[in-house]
Amino acid sequence: MNTSPKPTITADQRSWFAEFAAFTGGDAHGLEDFEAGLTSFAEAAQHSLACFRQESHEIANRLEHALNPLIL
Repeated sequence: MNTSPKPTITADQRSWFAEFAAFTGGDAHGLEDFEAGLTSFAEAAQHSLACFRQESHEIANRLEHALNPLIL
């Protein structure tokens, strides 16, 4: 059982996660763990960015793979 208190998310931190979602069109994967007290804000934000980078890279690769046969 985790007895450590849940962190209080500041207005600036909540704003960062909202901005992340607005810019990326997706959820910040680290937010739930931060709100549950499992990670720090820095860890949650960095995890969210890392997931976004990975997903973006994978999407770009799929698009490039689909494009290559169309280029004469």
